Amino acid sequence: MKLTRRQFTESLAKVAGVASLSCPVGLYAAPPKKSSGGTKVPTKALPPLSVNFVPGVFFNRYADLGGVLDVQTGIIWGHEVFGGLINAGASFSGVLQIDATYKTVLLERATSGVEAEQPIYAAAYAIAAQRTWRAPTVFEARDAVQKGLFTFGLGGCNLYYSTPVSVAPGVAYGLANLRWSTSATPNGLVHIWSALDGGTRLTSKTSSLMALVVSQA
Repeated sequence: MKLTRRQFTESLAKVAGVASLSCPVGLYAAPPKKSSGGTKVPTKALPPLSVNFVPGVFFNRYADLGGVLDVQTGIIWGHEVFGGLINAGASFSGVLQIDATYKTVLLERATSGVEAEQPIYAAAYAIAAQRTWRAPTVFEARDAVQKGLFTFGLGGCNLYYSTPVSVAPGVAYGLANLRWSTSATPNGLVHIWSALDGGTRLTSKTSSLMALVVSQA
């Protein structure tokens, strides 16, 4: 179910405890499949994928889960942290602390940000505080990209919002820009991925990049 921007904002303003958005009957008849986060990390960069939006997989659950829910994997896609909420990057060591960073940024915006936006951030923080957030694995990221989570415009998914106050669906700094995963190779390099096509590069843990967060339903 897609919400208008006004409906989305109003639902967030109700803070935590709101009812789940309705989805087709039977969608939750079985527990969602676990992600493939345990798969062995490739030692080489991964190629671009063919992206095809798959209807009926992603649902707007910002109002109760804090993000877009993938009902096939049980992954909740939250907002961007380094880039969307604060204009700075972080090293891989910072990404490993992303849960605390994510909640801190939301809380700071709720208490000392733009006055008109504070209630929206307060609601987003109340929901986010109930979960543990992390960066996605490279497998989770590529799976979501391939199924069209980050497709926008006519025929796109149009459900992902970079921040709680974003006026339109989208990512903060362009689809082709690279973002952190938690997937490190045995030699210490990390896969960074493109929301445009899921292709990856390998980078050192001292790089400064953007990130977005996920949680497990």
